[in-house]
Amino acid sequence: MKKVLKITLLLFLSLFISNLNLFAQIVFVEDITGVPDTAIVGKPLSLTGTVMPENATHKNITWSISDAGTTEATIIENTLHTNSAGTAILTAKIDETLVGKTFTKNFIIEVTELVGINDLVLANIKIYPNPTTGELRIENYELRIDGVVLDISHLLAGVYFVKIQTETGEVVRKVVKQ
Repeated sequence: MKKVLKITLLLFLSLFISNLNLFAQIVFVEDITGVPDTAIVGKPLSLTGTVMPENATHKNITWSISDAGTTEATIIENTLHTNSAGTAILTAKIDETLVGKTFTKNFIIEVTELVGINDLVLANIKIYPNPTTGELRIENYELRIDGVVLDISHLLAGVYFVKIQTETGEVVRKVVKQ
């Protein structure tokens, strides 16, 4: 009886230790960045993001709509479809199933009507991360805006509007400071 108990106990400890080693190798998701913050009514928007850190164990993002607002937004196969202008809030979720942990983050998408070619260029201005706790990055390759960083860490938590003026026009974007 003692030998059977001892062998079972050793086998259990061995499995427990191997599971501990497996958990020690998991790199948890800390953030998702680079998600577009604008969309054009009727133009499908591919939903992508950069999972941070780069060596995170799980990187598969599942998208859902938290609040479609007036946009009539739907998501089909990681693509956002909208029928009206307005603001939609999307949720990105990454399941880290081995440890029962889930990373979620909300993203605000401003959906606008397309009027002219300059509107298309201005609509492609990216401001991220949004919401943010401090730094905002602004990018638009057509307008050669690359790597502009705004530090808003000194501002109180709330909703702010960023106005960007270029040779082709101006655009105003809503930003949430956490």
